[in-house]
Amino acid sequence: MANHRQATEEQLEPMWTLRNGDEIYSKTTKGEVIRMTFPQIVRHRAQLGVHLRLLNIPIPGSYGPSADEISF
Repeated sequence: MANHRQATEEQLEPMWTLRNGDEIYSKTTKGEVIRMTFPQIVRHRAQLGVHLRLLNIPIPGSYGPSADEISF
């Protein structure tokens, strides 16, 4: 399987179908699905951060230590 960082335009052009059994919700290219997924991940992570801050819960590091985990 190819490394995702090395995906070509041709690999991202095939259609991807979101369905529930026979019911089709959407059909789009694999590249478009990936493009729509990243902002959703960022948005949900930011929403979680807001809720944790409102509850005075330190934000855990997702991709390394967070500012709440570093003592200055």
